[in-house]
Amino acid sequence: MDTYPPYQDPYRKEGRNRFGLALTSFILGIISFFTSFMSFAIIGEFGQEDSGFWNILLALSAFVAIVLLILVLTFSLISIRTTHGRAFAITGLVLGSVQILFVLLLIFVVN
Repeated sequence: MDTYPPYQDPYRKEGRNRFGLALTSFILGIISFFTSFMSFAIIGEFGQEDSGFWNILLALSAFVAIVLLILVLTFSLISIRTTHGRAFAITGLVLGSVQILFVLLLIFVVN
């Protein structure tokens, strides 16, 4: 009785390639960075006015910045373990960390 080695698909890669997650975290990090910066610009330009439109826009941009921050940190921490796209993941993580400081500063400035 001959024993054959198990069939291995020649087109299947070993392990999971998480380059897509790393690139996504990088792009979302850039978008979230500018979104949180936009919140500061709204406060600086229209902070003295008591307009409902600017308050809604500020709340919306802060909410989008926080949601993107959660996504950036999640995707970066998942994809940083692989070698493919590690630079993108680290850059997304750094942008997310800077954005944490922006959001915390935004919370303290508004209150």
